[in-house]
Amino acid sequence: MDKWLPSEEETFAQIGLLLLLTQQVEHSTSSLIGIVYPEGKPSWEELEKLGKQTLGALLRKLKERVDMDPRFQGLFGHFLEGRNIFVHNLNRQSWFDMHTEAGRDKIWNFLETYQKCLEEVYLVVGAATFKNYDERGGPQTEFHQKLAETGFLQLLQSYYPKAGAAFKGRKQ
Repeated sequence: MDKWLPSEEETFAQIGLLLLLTQQVEHSTSSLIGIVYPEGKPSWEELEKLGKQTLGALLRKLKERVDMDPRFQGLFGHFLEGRNIFVHNLNRQSWFDMHTEAGRDKIWNFLETYQKCLEEVYLVVGAATFKNYDERGGPQTEFHQKLAETGFLQLLQSYYPKAGAAFKGRKQ
Protein backbone atom coordinates (compact mmCIF):
# COMPACT_ATOMS: atom_id res chain seq x y z
CA MET A 1 0.00 0.00 0.00
CA ASP A 2 1.35 3.41 -0.95
CA LYS A 3 1.90 6.09 1.68
CA TRP A 4 -0.70 8.84 1.64
CA LEU A 5 0.80 12.26 1.02
CA PRO A 6 -0.99 15.54 1.60
CA SER A 7 -1.63 17.84 -1.32
CA GLU A 8 0.07 21.20 -1.81
CA GLU A 9 -2.99 22.92 -0.35
CA GLU A 10 -2.97 20.69 2.74
CA THR A 11 0.74 21.29 3.15
CA PHE A 12 0.30 25.06 2.94
CA ALA A 13 -2.58 24.83 5.44
CA GLN A 14 -0.39 22.88 7.88
CA ILE A 15 2.41 25.41 7.51
CA GLY A 16 -0.08 28.20 8.29
CA LEU A 17 -1.39 26.39 11.36
CA LEU A 18 2.11 25.76 12.66
CA LEU A 19 3.01 29.41 12.10
CA LEU A 20 0.11 30.48 14.31
CA LEU A 21 1.09 27.98 17.00
CA THR A 22 4.71 29.16 16.79
CA GLN A 23 3.56 32.72 17.41
CA GLN A 24 1.57 31.47 20.41
CA VAL A 25 4.67 29.82 21.88
CA GLU A 26 6.60 33.06 21.52
CA HIS A 27 3.79 35.03 23.18
CA SER A 28 3.40 32.44 25.95
CA THR A 29 7.13 32.41 26.63
CA SER A 30 7.27 36.19 26.96
CA SER A 31 4.21 36.06 29.25
CA LEU A 32 5.85 33.42 31.43
CA ILE A 33 9.03 35.48 31.75
CA GLY A 34 6.90 38.50 32.60
CA ILE A 35 5.53 36.74 35.68
CA VAL A 36 8.72 34.96 36.76
CA TYR A 37 10.78 37.51 38.62
CA PRO A 38 13.33 36.88 41.35
CA GLU A 39 12.16 40.03 43.08
CA GLY A 40 9.19 42.30 42.60
CA LYS A 41 6.97 42.77 39.61
CA PRO A 42 8.05 43.75 36.09
CA SER A 43 7.59 47.27 34.78
CA TRP A 44 5.37 47.92 31.77
CA GLU A 45 8.46 48.97 29.84
CA GLU A 46 10.14 45.62 30.48
CA LEU A 47 7.00 43.70 29.49
CA GLU A 48 6.86 45.64 26.21
CA LYS A 49 10.53 44.84 25.55
CA LEU A 50 9.96 41.15 26.28
CA GLY A 51 7.23 40.99 23.66
CA LYS A 52 9.66 42.28 21.02
CA GLN A 53 12.60 39.97 21.75
CA THR A 54 13.56 36.96 19.69
CA LEU A 55 12.68 33.53 21.00
CA GLY A 56 16.38 32.81 21.57
CA ALA A 57 16.68 35.96 23.70
CA LEU A 58 13.53 34.97 25.60
CA LEU A 59 14.99 31.53 26.32
CA ARG A 60 18.21 33.10 27.64
CA LYS A 61 16.17 35.43 29.85
CA LEU A 62 14.11 32.51 31.13
CA LYS A 63 17.31 30.59 31.98
CA GLU A 64 18.50 33.62 33.98
CA ARG A 65 15.35 33.68 36.08
CA VAL A 66 14.30 30.06 36.44
CA ASP A 67 16.02 26.85 37.42
CA MET A 68 15.15 24.83 34.31
CA ASP A 69 15.39 21.08 33.95
CA PRO A 70 18.18 20.21 31.47
CA ARG A 71 15.86 17.89 29.52
CA PHE A 72 13.36 20.69 28.99
CA GLN A 73 16.20 23.05 28.03
CA GLY A 74 17.23 20.46 25.43
CA LEU A 75 13.68 20.18 24.11
CA PHE A 76 13.33 23.95 23.98
CA GLY A 77 16.68 24.23 22.19
CA HIS A 78 15.64 21.59 19.66
CA PHE A 79 12.35 23.42 19.16
CA LEU A 80 14.24 26.71 18.69
CA GLU A 81 16.44 25.18 15.98
CA GLY A 82 13.38 23.84 14.16
CA ARG A 83 11.57 27.12 14.64
CA ASN A 84 14.40 29.07 13.06
CA ILE A 85 14.39 26.79 10.02
CA PHE A 86 10.58 26.94 9.88
CA VAL A 87 10.28 30.72 10.20
CA HIS A 88 13.38 31.92 8.38
CA ASN A 89 14.58 29.27 5.94
CA LEU A 90 11.96 26.62 5.25
CA ASN A 91 11.67 27.26 1.54
CA ARG A 92 15.47 27.43 1.20
CA GLN A 93 16.05 23.88 2.43
CA SER A 94 17.46 21.57 -0.24
CA TRP A 95 14.60 19.13 0.37
CA PHE A 96 11.84 21.76 0.13
CA ASP A 97 9.79 20.99 -2.98
CA MET A 98 6.03 21.51 -2.83
CA HIS A 99 5.47 20.31 -6.39
CA THR A 100 6.47 16.66 -6.06
CA GLU A 101 5.26 13.91 -3.77
CA ALA A 102 8.83 13.13 -2.72
CA GLY A 103 9.38 16.80 -1.83
CA ARG A 104 6.14 17.03 0.16
CA ASP A 105 7.05 13.82 1.96
CA LYS A 106 10.30 15.43 3.13
CA ILE A 107 8.47 18.62 4.08
CA TRP A 108 5.97 16.63 6.14
CA ASN A 109 8.75 14.68 7.85
CA PHE A 110 10.17 18.02 9.02
CA LEU A 111 6.74 19.47 9.91
CA GLU A 112 5.74 16.44 11.98
CA THR A 113 8.96 16.52 14.01
CA TYR A 114 8.70 20.28 14.45
CA GLN A 115 5.04 20.05 15.47
CA LYS A 116 5.80 17.51 18.21
CA CYS A 117 8.40 19.80 19.77
CA LEU A 118 6.19 22.85 19.26
CA GLU A 119 3.19 21.28 20.96
CA GLU A 120 5.18 19.99 23.93
CA VAL A 121 6.89 23.34 24.52
CA TYR A 122 3.57 25.18 24.08
CA LEU A 123 1.78 22.98 26.60
CA VAL A 124 4.56 23.05 29.19
CA VAL A 125 5.05 26.83 28.96
CA GLY A 126 1.29 27.44 28.95
CA ALA A 127 0.82 25.13 31.92
CA ALA A 128 3.63 26.88 33.80
CA THR A 129 1.95 30.23 33.20
CA PHE A 130 -1.48 29.04 34.34
CA LYS A 131 0.00 27.09 37.27
CA ASN A 132 1.82 30.21 38.47
CA TYR A 133 -1.38 32.23 38.06
CA ASP A 134 -3.39 29.66 40.04
CA GLU A 135 -0.78 29.41 42.78
CA ARG A 136 -0.85 33.17 43.25
CA GLY A 137 -4.62 33.05 43.67
CA GLY A 138 -5.53 34.74 40.40
CA PRO A 139 -9.27 35.00 39.81
CA GLN A 140 -11.03 32.82 37.27
CA THR A 141 -11.83 34.93 34.24
CA GLU A 142 -14.00 34.68 31.14
CA PHE A 143 -10.87 33.46 29.37
CA HIS A 144 -10.65 30.53 31.81
CA GLN A 145 -14.30 29.72 31.11
CA LYS A 146 -13.74 29.70 27.35
CA LEU A 147 -10.68 27.45 27.73
CA ALA A 148 -12.64 25.13 30.03
CA GLU A 149 -15.48 24.86 27.50
CA THR A 150 -13.07 23.67 24.83
CA GLY A 151 -11.27 21.27 27.17
CA PHE A 152 -8.00 23.10 26.70
CA LEU A 153 -7.84 24.32 30.30
CA GLN A 154 -8.06 20.72 31.51
CA LEU A 155 -5.30 19.75 29.09
CA LEU A 156 -3.10 22.56 30.43
CA GLN A 157 -3.83 21.49 33.99
CA SER A 158 -2.81 17.93 33.14
CA TYR A 159 0.58 19.42 32.20
CA TYR A 160 1.10 21.08 35.62
CA PRO A 161 3.39 18.24 36.81
CA LYS A 162 5.52 18.53 33.65
CA ALA A 163 5.63 22.32 34.06
CA GLY A 164 6.71 21.89 37.69
CA ALA A 165 9.48 19.52 36.60
CA ALA A 166 10.60 21.76 33.71
CA PHE A 167 10.66 24.95 35.78
CA LYS A 168 11.89 23.99 39.23
CA GLY A 169 11.64 27.46 40.71
CA ARG A 170 12.92 30.97 40.57
CA LYS A 171 16.61 31.63 40.77
CA GLN A 172 17.59 33.78 43.70
